[in-house]
Amino acid sequence: MGTRGGVIAHLQSEAGSHIIPIHCMPHRLELAILTLQKTEPKVAVVYDLLHLIWKTYHFSGKSKRELYNLGQELGVDICSPSSVKGTRWIPHIHRALKVFLRHGQGKDLASDPDQYSVVLQHMEHLAASASTSSEVQGRAKKIKMKMESTLFCVFCHFLCDLFEELATLSLTLQKNDLILPQATSELKKTVTRLEALKINPKPGGLLEKVQTSFAQQRGDEMSFQGMKLKGNVTCLKHPQLKRHVEAAISISVDAIKARFGGLVKNEGIQTILDSFRVLNPDTWPEEQANLLTFGDDSIADLVKHFEKPLTEAGCKIATIQDEWQGLKILVSQNFRDKTYSGLREMLLTKDPYKQDYKNILELVQIRCAMMCDRDLMRRCAWTHYCG
Repeated sequence: MGTRGGVIAHLQSEAGSHIIPIHCMPHRLELAILTLQKTEPKVAVVYDLLHLIWKTYHFSGKSKRELYNLGQELGVDICSPSSVKGTRWIPHIHRALKVFLRHGQGKDLASDPDQYSVVLQHMEHLAASASTSSEVQGRAKKIKMKMESTLFCVFCHFLCDLFEELATLSLTLQKNDLILPQATSELKKTVTRLEALKINPKPGGLLEKVQTSFAQQRGDEMSFQGMKLKGNVTCLKHPQLKRHVEAAISISVDAIKARFGGLVKNEGIQTILDSFRVLNPDTWPEEQANLLTFGDDSIADLVKHFEKPLTEAGCKIATIQDEWQGLKILVSQNFRDKTYSGLREMLLTKDPYKQDYKNILELVQIRCAMMCDRDLMRRCAWTHYCG
């Protein structure tokens, strides 16, 4: 992606400036959220603690057996703590949080033991056991101290809700049939939902459930899964929790906007990527009169930007606008029920459509190339330039 020596720079130099660089979207999201872990200290604390818990049981069969035995005594089905580290950070941290905060259906959140409380009790045992090494004892004391904090417990529930939204976006961006308008829409929807979490917990989310449980309790100490926690953090308005929540959300939103640039901009500036949205029939108006002129300016911008490759492909530039008018009427009257991929395949492969609209369909194929396997394109380009 380098502007001078990167593959994109070489391609633009050889083939033309019309080439639009698009970094792999799921990877770009990973880089954006990695900023959250590095910037917000409270998130880093949760990340490090989950890694220490996983490390305790992953490298010690004895500790794992003790955890499972304790779970059996308390009537809890224990899940093996999950690692937060991996090639895809968002799914790893989200899965680790879900396992860590796991609570069986039908159980009382305040009094019935489950994964969190069993791990906490076992850490108390490890911290006090004379048979464990000083390293394990020190690690267990650190984990125990953090898990006994109500603020830490509540923030973990918030973080799980936050990463559920981000994990959903990540899976959407990994779809093979992803189209540009869908990617843009999902990015903006995720940003909106994240910002809404500053005011209210996610409806039906983990934070809402734990806050409801704490609000029903009285006293300075909160009970969670049968264990007493230290502190009284019952809602998002609590100063400490509010500060960490707002910081985590702001960092996430700013990082997404920085990484995805114009796809989530609010300035209203039209870009070439924006112009491609008119090729999605879902954006077309229902009224015939409005449909006739819809997207003409965007098509003109696309033709101007991609004039060189269109001309080299044998396109008749002058006929593209006429074909655009006919294509809109054809699709709106006959093929509104088709999926986007099905419509695209039919237009590009079947007569008479592939002949009657062959010039405007060149723009459709350019848009398809932009959203195909970026990793494959990168490997092919790198092999070409490096031998």
